[in-house]
Amino acid sequence: MDRVSGEGGTPKYSTKEFSFNDLNKNGITVPKFQRGLVWSESAKKAFIQTIANGFPFGSILLYETTPKHYSIIDGLQRFSALKSFQKNPGSYWSGDNKKIWLPKLCSVFEQHNVQLDEADIKSTFDELVESPNRNGDSISILTRHTPLDKTFDAVIDYQKFVKELDQAINSFINLDLVKIPAIIFTGTADELATVFENLNKTGTKLTKYQVFSASWQDQMLHLDNSEYSKAVLEILSRRYQDLQSSDVGRGLEIDGYDTDTFKKDAQINLAEFAYALGALILNKVPSLYRSGDDAPRDTIGFYALAIATKTDNRHLEDAIKQIDYVQANHQEILSRMSSIAENINRTFEQYLRKPTYSSSKKISKSL
Repeated sequence: MDRVSGEGGTPKYSTKEFSFNDLNKNGITVPKFQRGLVWSESAKKAFIQTIANGFPFGSILLYETTPKHYSIIDGLQRFSALKSFQKNPGSYWSGDNKKIWLPKLCSVFEQHNVQLDEADIKSTFDELVESPNRNGDSISILTRHTPLDKTFDAVIDYQKFVKELDQAINSFINLDLVKIPAIIFTGTADELATVFENLNKTGTKLTKYQVFSASWQDQMLHLDNSEYSKAVLEILSRRYQDLQSSDVGRGLEIDGYDTDTFKKDAQINLAEFAYALGALILNKVPSLYRSGDDAPRDTIGFYALAIATKTDNRHLEDAIKQIDYVQANHQEILSRMSSIAENINRTFEQYLRKPTYSSSKKISKSL
């Protein structure tokens, strides 16, 4: 593929159409500056229904890292929704189809004069639809809702129904026929974060921390061998492993990331340092924070970085100017912020423990 210069407004991109299976087979990676999934379940289901209806759904932006191997720059939520559908199409099966098939299951039991509560039949049906292995799980699903001896005469027809249901669900959308329009960026790799940032100024709005993650991706720090630095690497490697996990709908690789190499090289960018700093602080205050939400982690991490570098918190973008200071003092920053967080936790912990009658009097007096 020819790389055009882009001078004089010449486009730095080409267009191409892919099938989902071709893209998925060749391998798609995700740049580390990409934000996490932000689509709700209802949004993903609406997107899958759009595809089921045969409607257009917008393009994705790719960068060819090696021949026929692409990094997804924009459109991650759409691609991830398709991967989630591929893994378990039953989760996206439309309500209209369920209205057709639930009465069919009811009739299976009625034909054999098996008397079951409507709630039990519906629970059995819903679990069959949601199961990624409904043929293999059919009997265990049935017996979870009603004794097998009660439905024994209907089991053969029940399993026949499950097989037909499975065929109907798996033919809901043929991913071989789904065509994905793609824009392939032909500029240089160091322009990708800027492209991503500019694209996301409209649509789903990026937080300022996500913008920093894109624009600071090449501002690197080399960590020392201290316990705090090891903790930072562990926090970040766990984060990237979670992002790649199919359990959260990804199943994608992060471009240029390998856990062992990452920990061995001990090189991170400034945005990663801020994220890990926030996580490290919150880990030290269990009396105040027990959620896995990223939002407070980002806020605390970036503002703690501003405090450490004496950056005006109204201009967090200026923290990048202090990267040399962070490089020289990262162990002290991590140590001092951790110590402050531990002190805060000790102060609040004594008051936030469930008090006894006598201790509650002491608390009220001390306050």
